[in-house]
Amino acid sequence: MNGDILAAGLLAMLAAGNVRAGELWQAAPEGVPGAVLVTSTEAGKTTFECVGYADLAAKRKMTPDTVFWMASNTKGVAAATALAVVGEGKLMLDDPVEKYFPSWKKLAAKERPTLRMLLAHTSGLPFFTDKPLPSPGMAALAERAAEQPLAYEPGTKYQYSNWGIGVAMAMVEKAIGKPFDVVMAERIFKPLGMTDTTFVPSADQHARQAVVYRLSDTKPPEPMVVDRGLAAPYLTYGTYPEAGGGLLSTPRDMIKFFRMIADGGKAPDGTVIIPPYLMKAWQTKQTPSGDANSYSLGMSVDESGSLSHGGQCYTWGEANVKTRRARLFMVNFCGKSAAYSDFRENWQAVTDLSSKWYWYPSCYLGMDGTKEQRQALIRELWDHPAAAETKLWPEGKVPFRKDDKPIRFVENELWQRNLVVSDINDPFFVFYPAKGVQNAPVAVIFPGGGYSVLGWNKEGTEVAAWLNANGMSAAVLLYRAPDQRQAALCDAQRAIGLLRRDAAKYGIDPKKVGVIGFSAGANLAVAVSTNWRQRAYERVDDADDQSCRPDFQLPIYLWDVLERDAKAEWIAPLQDNGKEPKIRAEYPVDAETPPAFLAQAKDDFCQIETTTTYFRALQAAGVKNCHLELMAFGGHGYGLRKVGNPTDFWSDLAADWLKNLLK
Repeated sequence: MNGDILAAGLLAMLAAGNVRAGELWQAAPEGVPGAVLVTSTEAGKTTFECVGYADLAAKRKMTPDTVFWMASNTKGVAAATALAVVGEGKLMLDDPVEKYFPSWKKLAAKERPTLRMLLAHTSGLPFFTDKPLPSPGMAALAERAAEQPLAYEPGTKYQYSNWGIGVAMAMVEKAIGKPFDVVMAERIFKPLGMTDTTFVPSADQHARQAVVYRLSDTKPPEPMVVDRGLAAPYLTYGTYPEAGGGLLSTPRDMIKFFRMIADGGKAPDGTVIIPPYLMKAWQTKQTPSGDANSYSLGMSVDESGSLSHGGQCYTWGEANVKTRRARLFMVNFCGKSAAYSDFRENWQAVTDLSSKWYWYPSCYLGMDGTKEQRQALIRELWDHPAAAETKLWPEGKVPFRKDDKPIRFVENELWQRNLVVSDINDPFFVFYPAKGVQNAPVAVIFPGGGYSVLGWNKEGTEVAAWLNANGMSAAVLLYRAPDQRQAALCDAQRAIGLLRRDAAKYGIDPKKVGVIGFSAGANLAVAVSTNWRQRAYERVDDADDQSCRPDFQLPIYLWDVLERDAKAEWIAPLQDNGKEPKIRAEYPVDAETPPAFLAQAKDDFCQIETTTTYFRALQAAGVKNCHLELMAFGGHGYGLRKVGNPTDFWSDLAADWLKNLLK
């Protein structure tokens, strides 16, 4: 199988469909004018789902570069600006306002309002002032605020306040000596590459701006003039920057901001925007413990540490540092309708940042993904430009060859961003070198899929990236499927022999070649670890003179190695007939079986006895350096993905085990 030919074919199909990978467009559900839905995965892959129109009358489509009024989403960016300045040591979160504005000393309050309180809406300030300011700007707003009694004792309750965010930015201006929008551009926009985010739009940005529509259950969407409900001149649109809700931005720009949060406060190039100790504070509730409002600094926060915020026209974004995922809901609505509510709830459900899978949204919004969209996603997930493909067998010498069908992509798991492949008749591996590591250990990766299909990225390339990050090279093996177990064992043995023979070419240590597999791939890992004394095929060349014994094995959520009744379900071992589970004779464990790291969840449908029985067999044979990790719950098929379950942590333990074994 030639990956270059396949890639060229997919590119041709994409060109024919005029679809750009990651930027999709389709009609909106009835009753919804338009939206741009943005998802960004833990791997940093960002998808823009452009739905409907920015201008219904002009038939101007929504795009990733449509300009939206961000309204109160501005508050999160303002908070990030303040945190960046605090990180520089030029401000403190608990600095009182009166340190920079002495007029605040006259305010009657037991606790003195601080920058932290302003950002958390606990300062005592009401939403805004209806008194005209003596001059434009945040400093004038701060001085005006000192003239009005506080609405409550600072720190005792949460009360949403645009005014408070403005005073916070006035403190930033005093600390830095520049207007806050300049500070924001320097600390946030520039390092993140947010070139299309502004308080005052250019003519080009104005032309790209989304029309705002009023929604209802009784009328079609109708254009409206947004009444911001806030007093002039302080919040007059476009006259000067307004910290509580004045930003305009695009989906392409705003996802960069939320991506920064998901990446722990760092820019794409690794530049620290917000130091770790302040990121920790940002992910912590700052409102009083008894207050139902879970708000942090300029953004809402939930129990998982996700930071989010919305705006007046229903723009909304969220990022989670633990799962490293982010999402945006960029819309142009005021009012509500049943159609809109269903649309948003459905999208939020299928892009939940802490869900088991970070689902690809297009197929689950009540709209079917187009052929071109599916091809775009396949192209994105299949891409492996930095890796080299190695065919296992010389032409005409493939043992137990079944047929000549070309490799096939199965689309039923694309919604999980999991590319599943089948009809593998010309097996190959894709090699991923450990950068900067000489004579590196290497693991051959066997994706799972019941010997019917193979999970290319979830149990393949994502595992290779993990191994690379831990100083190991990796080879993702596409062994033969469907239903070719004997051929798959041949492929596994051959891959190990090729890597050992060509160790110098790959920059690997031929004495540190192991295997890791998942589900059926774990079964194959056990098969090659217990059947290495003799090849399962006739010798082809000198690669077959090398040992095919792995130096280590990691069978993860192991499947189907136990004896079972002929009438039992295909995954069920002997359990209910009074007999102890036993390893089948085709997996002959002995003292020279490689050391193993095993992991499985107790609620796995493949039954935990599969793993525990194999582990006991290794112990009984005297195999040293084995580790068994049983996890309370997490099911089956999770790979390396962080889903908020105990299964999230097996890879950390496995990395330590490998380090100790291979040092």
